[in-house]
Amino acid sequence: MRKRERVFSILAILGSLIGAAGLLFLSIFDIRRYPRAHHALLVVFIVGVGLSAIFSIIGVLSSKPKFYHVTRNLPRRLVPLDQQGFS
Repeated sequence: MRKRERVFSILAILGSLIGAAGLLFLSIFDIRRYPRAHHALLVVFIVGVGLSAIFSIIGVLSSKPKFYHVTRNLPRRLVPLDQQGFS
C-alpha cells in the first residue's frame, strides 16, 4: 500500500469515528430536551460521514492502476439517491 493510500484510509477512518461519535451523542441528546445540541450533533454526524466518504473516494482514485474497474464505474455510482426512487 502506498503512503498516499494509507493516509487517505486513516483520514476516512477518522471521519467515520467522528460520525459515529456524533451519532452516539445524537441519540443521547434528544430533540425535545436539547434542541440546539441535537442539531449541532446532527451536523457533526453528517460532516463525519461526508468526510469519510470523500476520503474513501480519494483513496480509491489514488490507487488507479490497481482498482481501475472500480474507478471506471465511480461516476455512475455517485448518482443522486432521488434517481433511485428515494425522494
